[in-house]
Amino acid sequence: MKHRPMRAISLLFPALVLSGCQLLRGPEPSAPATARWQGTIRVAGDQARFTPCHEARQFSLALPRPVLESAQALARGRDSVFLDMHASQREAEVAGTDGALQLTTLLRLQGEGHACDEPGFARLLLRASGAEPDWSLEVSARGMLLERPGQAPLALPYLTEQLPGGARHFSSEANDLRVELWVAPQPCEHSASGTLSNLSARLTLNGETLSGCAYPGGASDD
Repeated sequence: MKHRPMRAISLLFPALVLSGCQLLRGPEPSAPATARWQGTIRVAGDQARFTPCHEARQFSLALPRPVLESAQALARGRDSVFLDMHASQREAEVAGTDGALQLTTLLRLQGEGHACDEPGFARLLLRASGAEPDWSLEVSARGMLLERPGQAPLALPYLTEQLPGGARHFSSEANDLRVELWVAPQPCEHSASGTLSNLSARLTLNGETLSGCAYPGGASDD
């Protein structure tokens, strides 16, 4: 009986020490929050400046070397290129800027197209397209819209399936046409425009397979 208080103290002391160490260390640092950003970038040498759509703010932007080189190539003959990305924000590191951004996921980098004013972007879950032959497929909560040169746009209902590794499958059968779209998280360069995106796409129309690229729309959680 005489030894029980001693044992209680010996067990309590290490707990107090550990608790004190944790207080001295403070909370574990958390990773910077990321958000989706869209806007234009201007590249000068190895430096990039980002201006969000319809804003006057400017941010210094850290880009991986391959993305920076692609932006430089797309920017030739243009004032700027369009960038759609997930990025984390920090305090300004360069004088004359409103902050600093670090790209975490490239969604789309393009030198031509509608950019900040893409029609119907807010309602889209996904847009896929390819060239030779040209095709475009929009996916929204209401259905799919298939467009091909020389043919009327075709609205279709669809079924979707989530596949392993983040891939997705969309399918539809209507008007004697079977449409299947496979989308996978894989960097992709559009063969005609040079646009870079984070998704590769494969479209099958009645057994004919066409390749292309895709990117998430404004209604997507990606």
